[in-house]
This record gives sequence, C-alpha cells and structure tokens, in this order.
Amino acid sequence: MKKTIRNSKNQSGQAVLEYILLLSILVLGASALSKGLAVAWEQGILSFGKTLERSIKTGRAPFSAWKE
Repeated sequence: MKKTIRNSKNQSGQAVLEYILLLSILVLGASALSKGLAVAWEQGILSFGKTLERSIKTGRAPFSAWKE
C-alpha cells in the first residue's frame, strides 16, 4: 500500500513534462509546414516569372504590361 502512495507523489511534474512534449511536437509540425509553404511559394513565383518572361520574349504579353 505504501508503494502506491509513493508513486502518486512522484507524478508531480508529469503535467509540465506533457506540456513540454506537446509544445515540442507543435513546434516541429509548424516548422515542417512552414518549410513546405516556402517551397510551394518559391515554385509558384518561379513559374509565374517563367511564364511572364516567355510572354515578353514572344510578344504575347498584353500592351498594358508595358505601360508605366
């Protein structure tokens, strides 16, 4: 019976440890998500740049693209 009382006193820092673990998992997930979004954003910008450059070189760009 005394062992169960001793174990219940030993769990005092468990909540703090669980919050730290949860926070670390959330930080890792957010960093992975931000890296994925950065790659997608960069690819989108590069694709837009390629399309715009191709349109300008071939003369298919609208006249409004040349106005200031």
